[in-house]
Amino acid sequence: MELRRRRLTGVPLLVAGAGAVGVVGCGTVATSGNLVAPPMYEVCVTVVPPDATVTIDAEPVEADGCLDVYEGSHQLDASAEGYAPYTETIDVREDTTYDVVLVEE
Repeated sequence: MELRRRRLTGVPLLVAGAGAVGVVGCGTVATSGNLVAPPMYEVCVTVVPPDATVTIDAEPVEADGCLDVYEGSHQLDASAEGYAPYTETIDVREDTTYDVVLVEE
C-alpha cells in the first residue's frame, strides 16, 4: 500500500496556545479569543430614598447596596414611586461607590 501526502493549502494547523483553541477551515483560522475573564469589581450604590429600586445592567443590586460586575461600561438605573427615574452609564475600572439622590416629581 502506498501512502501519498496531500498538498495542504491555507493554514492547515490546529492552533492552540494560552488556553485558546482555533479551528482551521477553508484556509482561514477562527480562534475563540482570550479565555481569561476580565477582572471583576464591586460597585456599591447608596440611594435616596432608601427604598428605591437600583439595578446595574438590569441586575438588581443586593440588599447591602453592592454588586460585583466585570470591568467596563455598565448602565446604572434607580427609580422609586414619586421620583424621576435616574440612568447613568458608568465605567468600572476599580471598586467604586456611587451616591444617587432621586429628584421628586
